[in-house]
Amino acid sequence: MMIRSKLKKAFLCAAMACMLTASVPWGIMTSFAASARIAFSDPTVTVGQEVNVTVKISSLSGEALGRSSLMLSYDPNVLEFVSGTDASGGAGSVSVKQAAEAGAQTMSTALTFRALQAGSTQITVSTQEVYDADEQIVTIDKLGNSTVTVEAEAGPS
Repeated sequence: MMIRSKLKKAFLCAAMACMLTASVPWGIMTSFAASARIAFSDPTVTVGQEVNVTVKISSLSGEALGRSSLMLSYDPNVLEFVSGTDASGGAGSVSVKQAAEAGAQTMSTALTFRALQAGSTQITVSTQEVYDADEQIVTIDKLGNSTVTVEAEAGPS
């Protein structure tokens, strides 16, 4: 009988502890993930000329951004990567690694390509990692791409 009473008390204590734990306002301990978007410019260029494409990461939730690592893809038959701020690549892909200014809610980089042949092509994000100023991963809510229009050279008139 004594064992039953002790088991009953132990069970009641465990049940009370569970109920108290469930009633704690956990919402105040939850951190909300920062969100951002990646956007591009959509330039037009003539075959043989260089063109700048801007890649911009903007915080949508107001948090300061920290750093990013993007892998971009493009058609190497239409464009040739020339250079870029914090960027390297060629043969159809470009790696962009950026660091934001302290407290900044945007990061931007300019990429330069040479137009090789007429047509329309896209520069897209293959992979991305964006972190806020506290080194927490940022959710990308809006992911854009660049459409580069390459026009044929004007013939003699």
